[in-house]
Amino acid sequence: MMTNNLTLRKQFLVKILTILLAIAVCSGAVQLYLMKRQIERQTYQQADAVASNVLSGINETDLATKTIEHQIDLKLVSYSKHIADLIKDKKRNEITNDDLKKIKKELGLAGITVFAESKSKDDIVGFAATEKEEIGFSFKKAGFYEIGKVLLQTEKPDLPGATFTDRNLVVLPTAQSASHKDKPAFFKYVYYHVPNTNYIINPYIEANEVYNYLETAGPTQSLIN
Repeated sequence: MMTNNLTLRKQFLVKILTILLAIAVCSGAVQLYLMKRQIERQTYQQADAVASNVLSGINETDLATKTIEHQIDLKLVSYSKHIADLIKDKKRNEITNDDLKKIKKELGLAGITVFAESKSKDDIVGFAATEKEEIGFSFKKAGFYEIGKVLLQTEKPDLPGATFTDRNLVVLPTAQSASHKDKPAFFKYVYYHVPNTNYIINPYIEANEVYNYLETAGPTQSLIN
């Protein structure tokens, strides 16, 4: 009888331990699952917060960059109109390379070119410039002839990619020079048709000058004198 009681007690204890072990295993599995879900949720929330901050920073940087580039565009426009004032009393054949070189030095520009229609009236070419590479530069060869005609007609050009346009003028983004063949050179250009004249003024600044503006100027700092 005592042996039977011990056997039954042993079986009972084994069953109890088995049940407790099963409960412990299930409980542990549930806790691990919940912990995993909690970690995933926290990780997602943190990643989402970081992504939101990065996106916000990118948007703010993009806005600041566009604002500063617009200020640079306005600065180039002001250069163009100032140059126009300086040579307004000169006819086309009176505008010399030396005149432009003097103005370039005063304003701290990379270069200035003045364009007009060719004698054959089928192209627009550079007839005076601070850089010899620009003399004879052809709008037609550069694929810019139609825009040049629009400018000479005192209209507002429609040029995809331009950073600023207005009647008589267009400002281009930084681009590689088509006239500098020895080594790649990058500039930001503005083309301005002076009202009541038959020529287009083209001052430009080097790409590193644009970069310096973007690095040192803030969106609230005006570059206009």
